[in-house]
Amino acid sequence: MSESIGGVFILIMIMGESVGGAFILMFMDESVVGYFILMIMGFNKVGGYEELQHRYMSAYPNTTLAHMNDENYSYTDCGIPPSNSYNLIRPADDGDLPWPGVFIGLTISSVWYWCSDQVSGRGMSL
Repeated sequence: MSESIGGVFILIMIMGESVGGAFILMFMDESVVGYFILMIMGFNKVGGYEELQHRYMSAYPNTTLAHMNDENYSYTDCGIPPSNSYNLIRPADDGDLPWPGVFIGLTISSVWYWCSDQVSGRGMSL
């Protein structure tokens, strides 16, 4: 029952946000509340945040599990979540998400994407 309610809600939100444009901004508060409700429904379905963490950290690809004890297979670490998966602030020499890249690089690209990029389409007409 809750899956069908969540699915219908997602479809309504996608249709509203696809068609809406500036009109949907009037309903943004309802959208955030709706997505928060979906998040709570998902956590309840999984068993809570701790269970989500546990399931994520123990999720291995089938190919990795099949070749786990095979010495000739060199990709046994492929697809296994790293131990620091839930840490946003990582060491500066981290290969995936170093903290300077998160705080400086993502900030600059996010400001460009959310602010400056929208200026280019304003003067266009159909």
